[in-house]
Amino acid sequence: ALSEEDIKSAKEWLETEKVWLMHRGGFSEAHLLKSENTVLPEGRVRVRLESGDVIEVDEDDVEKANPPQFDKAEDLAVLRYLNESSALHTIRQRYAASLIHTYAGRYLIVVNPVQQLPIYSDKIIQMLKGCKQEDMPPHIYSKAQVVYRDMLNSRKDQSLVFMGKSGSGKTVNAQHVLHYLVMAAGCSNGALTVVKLNSVFTILSAFGNSRTSLNVSASRFTQIFTVDFDSAGQIGSASVQALMLERSRVVRRPDNEHNFNVFYQLLAGADSSLRNDLQLHNLNEANLFMTTLHKPEEKEKAVESWLQLLEAFGNLNVTEAEVKSIMAVLAAIYHLGTAGAIRGGSNKAQFAKPSAAQRAAAILGTSVEELSRSIFSTGGTTTLSRTASLRVSNALDRPAYLPSDANATALECLEGFVMGLYADVFSAVVSLINRALSSSVRAINSVTIVDCPGFQSSGAGVSSSSRSQGASFEDLCHNYTQERLQAFFHEVALSTPQDLYEEENIILDFDIMPSSPSSLINLLDKPPQQGLMRSSAADLKTVEKKGLLWILDEEAMFPGATEDSFMERLLQQHCEHPVRKDSLLRKGSLGHTFVLNHNQGMTPILYNAQGWLKCCRENPISRNASLVLQDSKKSSISQLFSSVKAQSSGAVSGTTVGSESSASVRRVNSMRRPSTSGQAGLKRKSVCLQVKFNVDTIMDILKKTQVHFIHCVLPHHFAGLGEQQKLPQDDCILNVPLVRNQLRGFEVLDALRLYRLGFPDSLPFTDFVNKFEPLVPGLSKTGHGEGDLKLTVNMILDHLDIDKLNYRVGNSRVFFRPGCLAQLELNRDEKFTGIVGQFQALCRGYLGRKKLEKLKVQHTAIRCIQRNVRKYMQNREWEWWRLYTKAEVELLKAKNEKLEKERAEYKTQCDKLENRLAEVSAELAEENTTSSEAADLLETETAERMKLEKDLRELQNKFTVLKRQHEKLQMEMMQTQLWQAESVDDSLEEKEDNSAYKRKYEQVSKELQITKKQLQHQHEEEIDQELQSRKLIERKLHDAVGEAEEQRRQVQVAKKKTQRLTAEMQDLKLHLEEQMSRNNELERKQRRFDSELSVAHEDAREEKALREKLQKEKDELLLEKYSLDQTLQYTQMEQQSSTEKCARLEKEINDLLQTGKDNSE
Repeated sequence: ALSEEDIKSAKEWLETEKVWLMHRGGFSEAHLLKSENTVLPEGRVRVRLESGDVIEVDEDDVEKANPPQFDKAEDLAVLRYLNESSALHTIRQRYAASLIHTYAGRYLIVVNPVQQLPIYSDKIIQMLKGCKQEDMPPHIYSKAQVVYRDMLNSRKDQSLVFMGKSGSGKTVNAQHVLHYLVMAAGCSNGALTVVKLNSVFTILSAFGNSRTSLNVSASRFTQIFTVDFDSAGQIGSASVQALMLERSRVVRRPDNEHNFNVFYQLLAGADSSLRNDLQLHNLNEANLFMTTLHKPEEKEKAVESWLQLLEAFGNLNVTEAEVKSIMAVLAAIYHLGTAGAIRGGSNKAQFAKPSAAQRAAAILGTSVEELSRSIFSTGGTTTLSRTASLRVSNALDRPAYLPSDANATALECLEGFVMGLYADVFSAVVSLINRALSSSVRAINSVTIVDCPGFQSSGAGVSSSSRSQGASFEDLCHNYTQERLQAFFHEVALSTPQDLYEEENIILDFDIMPSSPSSLINLLDKPPQQGLMRSSAADLKTVEKKGLLWILDEEAMFPGATEDSFMERLLQQHCEHPVRKDSLLRKGSLGHTFVLNHNQGMTPILYNAQGWLKCCRENPISRNASLVLQDSKKSSISQLFSSVKAQSSGAVSGTTVGSESSASVRRVNSMRRPSTSGQAGLKRKSVCLQVKFNVDTIMDILKKTQVHFIHCVLPHHFAGLGEQQKLPQDDCILNVPLVRNQLRGFEVLDALRLYRLGFPDSLPFTDFVNKFEPLVPGLSKTGHGEGDLKLTVNMILDHLDIDKLNYRVGNSRVFFRPGCLAQLELNRDEKFTGIVGQFQALCRGYLGRKKLEKLKVQHTAIRCIQRNVRKYMQNREWEWWRLYTKAEVELLKAKNEKLEKERAEYKTQCDKLENRLAEVSAELAEENTTSSEAADLLETETAERMKLEKDLRELQNKFTVLKRQHEKLQMEMMQTQLWQAESVDDSLEEKEDNSAYKRKYEQVSKELQITKKQLQHQHEEEIDQELQSRKLIERKLHDAVGEAEEQRRQVQVAKKKTQRLTAEMQDLKLHLEEQMSRNNELERKQRRFDSELSVAHEDAREEKALREKLQKEKDELLLEKYSLDQTLQYTQMEQQSSTEKCARLEKEINDLLQTGKDNSE
């Protein structure tokens, strides 16, 4: 109940009408003024700021504020007025108090704290372990507990997706989730421990992260971490899948950005022995791929990270030889960067510094001639086998588009070889990680954590950005992945619930339907519907639009294509005319630049397409890297990379190798996506389109699980760099415009509004009846049909006395408001607690009796053992007995050795057969894919051939008609020439006789000239009139376009106003429903109290009547007692009198006797 002070403060707050005034810099607190005496224009209101100034603003810039008690609300769903400013105010207030986590219904918002906070400890894990979501504060551990609890309750695989900009803390939060799962679930076999988990992230951060302009340690690959659980809910094994590694960063990194972290750690932290082995003595030479660290603090940090990396390898049981082999390849990459490549004599490619190349060859275990031949010779690529090792990123086996590499420069060949080396190193590292995390425990369920690189902007908000000229193709790939994840969130949070409501005939007042990210996704990856052919510029307008990735792939395929042709096709197919600010695609100000409006139009990113065709053409030299490593003369290098190649055969990437559990094998098989569609089958090996197929694989994995989302928010532009000193004074806590754009792009508030207005918790009729039937005593199912189940559900709901505003009954499911189902489960748990207590008492009694019986049996057994021991003590010195015991031990030992040998042989055969089975399965999958591709290609070619034959027949018929017309015209022309010749001859012969005709002819000619001039003048006048009419029409068209734009703007304003009013109406309706539900609850409590009070009054009346009756009986008994006391007293007096009389008589008798005795004497 509210106190009088709370009621008074609430009334005062309502009277002040506090609002938020939105502006470019964020929002400000204000008070809405009523316009009683002044008349304001339509759509304008007057507000008073906190400074006292009164201003007139647009009503669309004003949003209602919530009471002060909601300033630090743990869940945005409890806000009375749900709007952007109120949500931002709550997040900012919590962030200022170091509360970085906020619930948004089912989802969690995490703001990057920039600095370390003491909120992650084992004590907090123990506090949250086993709790429900409604009992836990917003925390990343709470979300992990919800995921783990849902997995145990539903026995369904779970997944957790992290979304946000680069530098928002996605990888750190993923590590916290895994840390909680390890601590809360435990691991019986030690496959995944906290030490191993930290070691895994240390290694992945070294080999897959780098410093960028937006993040001090940005992930440059997509990682999928899967944790398998056994039937007891404990961790059985784990695996890591790595996709879309940005391997081009090894050779071409943006200006002022670093290469992968492991290179700097190796160069700064290697000891003298390792430096001698890797020949890393002179680090001052110029290097194409990286520069050494110069700042002392950076070197110290690199040395510390190097020691942590070595310790991490040791924790994962990676041998010293394997670590040294990996570092040898990294050192070889460094030496190749020093060696460089040039065109020497006779235009032959060679190393610029042969001494550095010699060092690289020695480290790799090959000769410099063989190394040079592998890098600069194009013929070596033909020796690759069909089942060559698949890469972590986009380096899949695909025939080069160019007929040969003759056009490739020497430096491009070197870059391709180095990228192949690093891809193999990364595959080997991930395989070693999976080997350490694998086990033979049978997995029942799993939790999959997806961590993708965040949105890569083109330097917005960073004054000295290296990407000011535009984002790269790799940035486009990462941004495309985030767009697909956002589209999946839109489907799960908005589309699917509304489709379910419509299917179940649940009427829901939710008219606000936000725009879907599918339009931008179609712009990027929409596949063509026709056969693969290059269209001319004239046909571009008639050809159906293709996605950017498909256009880029086609341009990369054909020789002679340039970035100009790519930009021309892209802009002609997807650029709107006229271009608006909110257009998905618009041309940039520079040459090959364009802008894409990512993240629901909230993140416009400038891209620079210069060099994209080169990135999307496969470099065949990359294939030679794995061959060089496998054929290395150093056994440690060849064994390591040969095993990685053998284990990763047939998978999408070599990142899942090393996992031996059945669940891991299942996931590896799920990663094989043999595309059966024509275009997908043809393009499965496309370097440029591989990102689409990899993201499709991620989506397939997520769709098979129950998905949870965590939205990571970047508080300001420098948060990823861990810098706060550069911030302006207004942004010291939170950059409100930046956070507002992120929330809009996430669609969190739209999903939250649907969550509040809808019924997010639902159960099928069967599950609901089975779960809550025990709460209704004496209830039995009336049948098994849907109608009978629905009747049973309604009976249960009526008996539980739930407010009808809090649930809806559909065709096959029952839906509940947030929190209602949790309350029912709490009531169910409370009832089951008493039943379980009684059951435990019975079990304890039963176990006690069984224990007694067991003790009796043990007592008998002890006596038997003692008797046998006594006999053994008598016979142990017998020679034959001693011989028998020795011989039996030797026989058992021999038998055991034989069994162990057979077991080892069977295991070896089993391993060979499993390897053979894996190879055959991979070959079968490849053959199936090839056959399906061939069939699709044949079908496409057949359709194309039939179309061309039809076109040929039509052209032949048309040619025949034209030929006949041509012949006819030729005949007519010859006849006309003949007539003219005859007329000329006749005129010459009759010249003298036809002077009159001549004069007439001259007169007619003059008239003809005059007529021509008149017609020409008339034609010029008509042209002038047409030009004037055209100008008039163009002016009208321009006015019409302006009017259309104005109407569009007015429609947008009206739509925005309608959405705002609808949202406020829905908030008020929801608040009214909450009040009605609360009133109904209070009425039920009042009725329950009145009923209990009437029962108490009735009991009091009965008690009073009984008391009066007892009082009457008491009085009667008292009266009877008084009568009996009088009688007793009279009887006692009589008895006393009789006693005295008897005593007197006895005394008299005695006196008489004494007297008689005396007389006798």
